[in-house]
Amino acid sequence: PQAVMSEIESMFGVKDSSKGPPDYYLGNDYKRDQKGRWCIGCKKYLKEALTRVENLMGSFQKQGRPMEANDHPEEDTSNILNDDMHRKYQMLIGMLNWLVTIGRIDIAYAVSSMSRFSSCPREGHLTRVMKVFGYLKKYPNRRIVVDSADPIIEGDLSTIEIDYVDAFRDFYPDAHEEIDVNIPTPRIDEM
Repeated sequence: PQAVMSEIESMFGVKDSSKGPPDYYLGNDYKRDQKGRWCIGCKKYLKEALTRVENLMGSFQKQGRPMEANDHPEEDTSNILNDDMHRKYQMLIGMLNWLVTIGRIDIAYAVSSMSRFSSCPREGHLTRVMKVFGYLKKYPNRRIVVDSADPIIEGDLSTIEIDYVDAFRDFYPDAHEEIDVNIPTPRIDEM
């Protein structure tokens, strides 16, 4: 395989895996915290995105939340954006959608709400989108922590020990598990 990899490396920029685990890939930052857990964030991508948005739209303020409570953007009656601002709106929504995809799930609802207006956005919608970027500007370092430790279960364990097959047999008497005949044989004991 090294001969093939050498040929690929001669044509494309390939990250050398011998230098350790990845630290940046497709907009995500990867690192381990003090407890050894993987932390996945997008601070580097977000910093670049915020700089691009400020260059495109001008300076904007930090915000404490991505969207106001009880906001109804569908009732917005402000002016419809011109063609140039419409394209910018769609670009901003695309950047926000990518941020949600790579881990900023804290803005998912606001981005989803504002994505609905991509075909005909209004000035008020653009203001709301800029508020999401203001929130990201205030909280750029949110990340997802992947912890492989066993979960901590508090309280009564009887809820996780219920045999749901028996519990639902009265409701679904003809139900049975379909097992693919082509399923591969496990290489390890599953129990």
